[in-house]
Amino acid sequence: MQVERYKELNGHYPELVQVDKIYLNRTNRAWLKERNIRHTGDSLGRKPVKSYYMRRKERREAAERNQIKNDAEPKKFKVWRNCSVNPK
Repeated sequence: MQVERYKELNGHYPELVQVDKIYLNRTNRAWLKERNIRHTGDSLGRKPVKSYYMRRKERREAAERNQIKNDAEPKKFKVWRNCSVNPK
C-alpha cells in the first residue's frame, strides 16, 4: 500500500488518506482504524433518505443558482442558445 511506503519515507503514518470507494472496504477500514488514520471516504451502508422538504429546498436553491447564472450570461449567448445558432 502507498500508506506503508509513506511510513518508510517519513517514519510515521499519515493523519489523513484520500481514498476511492472501491478501495474502502471493511478490511481496509479496519486496517486504517488500527493505525488511527482518518479517510475521506463515505460511510458504509445505505445513504439516508432525504425528506420531501429537503428535496424541495434543494430544487429551489438549484433554480435560484441557475437563474443567477442565466442573468449573468451575455445576451448574444442567450440568443444563440435559444435559436440553436452555433457561434463561429
